[in-house]
Amino acid sequence: MSKIKYSTTEGRRQFPELATRACYSHDVFAFERHGRPICALVSLDVLEIALVGSDKVDLDDEVKSKIMTNIASALAEVGRNTRTLEDVEKERKKKRGKLT
Repeated sequence: MSKIKYSTTEGRRQFPELATRACYSHDVFAFERHGRPICALVSLDVLEIALVGSDKVDLDDEVKSKIMTNIASALAEVGRNTRTLEDVEKERKKKRGKLT
């Protein structure tokens, strides 16, 4: 398995290669700054699946499966569990003190 997690410095140096891999291989890369995950590099296909769900995207089932595996691997690599949008919104509100 190839590397998934990069520092922002490494990512900047290797951006052309990582962007190509994200686009054509549907690899997902996570970037950290000072040891904290801050962002990811994904293809538009991956983004579309994440936004609307794999059943609504016109790709082969094998490709969809690989994409979902890559998303889960990247999240696991940076210690993030998969959460629903509802869960994320609740956490944000709680942090802001709007939810008790």
